[in-house]
Amino acid sequence: MALWFEHLNYIDNSFLHPESLECIRKINHSADENWNVYTTVILEEDLQGHLLPYPVHISNNGEITTMTGFEFFPDTKARPVQTRNRSESSVDESGWGQQFPHQQEHKMRFPPRYDLEIQQWKQTGFSPAHIHQTRTPSA
Repeated sequence: MALWFEHLNYIDNSFLHPESLECIRKINHSADENWNVYTTVILEEDLQGHLLPYPVHISNNGEITTMTGFEFFPDTKARPVQTRNRSESSVDESGWGQQFPHQQEHKMRFPPRYDLEIQQWKQTGFSPAHIHQTRTPSA
């Protein structure tokens, strides 16, 4: 129950049975409410919890597309759905991702599975240090 409270900021008896349709509906409803607050142009209130849906739509045939109106995550140029294009990949010949400029002195390297995220971070000016910063609304 503590984990539910941590993510949703409330407790409900349906959480005792996470496999139940009632529990699933409540969690999805809470996540959707948080998404609606999070995606407003200006945040006027805090999110009730920090559980959000991933902004994709999965069709009946399994095709994954972005949610209508959300080509990018809010406040970023990061795409929720990407295609892997090896010609644009940041993986070097050794199979490891290239370094971020600010990490060169540490000689940090990333495994190939992170190459798309790294490329995205470089294009948007985002770095892992931003993860813990408070989200600010776009102007």
